[in-house]
Amino acid sequence: MASPAVAPRRDARQPNESTAAYDAFSRYRDAGPSRSIARVARECRKNASLLMRWSARHAWVERAAWHDGMLDAERAQLAARALEAEVTDWVHEREAQRREELETGKALIAKGKEMLNGQLYRRRIDRDGVTTIIEPVGWRLADAAKLVEVGAKLVRLSAEMETDRVTVRVEAERLAAELGIPVEEALAEVEAILAARGKKP
Repeated sequence: MASPAVAPRRDARQPNESTAAYDAFSRYRDAGPSRSIARVARECRKNASLLMRWSARHAWVERAAWHDGMLDAERAQLAARALEAEVTDWVHEREAQRREELETGKALIAKGKEMLNGQLYRRRIDRDGVTTIIEPVGWRLADAAKLVEVGAKLVRLSAEMETDRVTVRVEAERLAAELGIPVEEALAEVEAILAARGKKP
């Protein structure tokens, strides 16, 4: 059993369309919004009345409009694919940045904790072999607290979480360490100060 004939695209040559008529239509179709039968007649060196008959017989206006619609759809599809590719690249870059922020934040927190667990001063023996010299190690508790604070911010930013509460907590821990008081007590003090300033902790 023979397969049924497939109808050609509306902007392609039609079964009852002569070669000359289709050539004229192709010129009309491809001229875009500025198309006109008079212009095609000049290009083909044919009588405009003949082209008017071909246009009516073979539905040039409708077929050209269909062709324009297909071109618009193809352009829209290409634009959509380009936008999708751009968004995909942006998502990948953002994800890579978030991973980098997360790892950097963790490293800063680890370094800050390492400093907090260390000593503020170190002992060394003088050249005479007898005298013990106690000297600062070159950093303060505030330095360690700042590392932890910045690291915590990066970690929370990478997870798209708010960071203000972390700042308050780190400040409270710093005060607790310096004043030798419980962290919760220092936290209450910090929140009270912020509340007095009209800021939400």
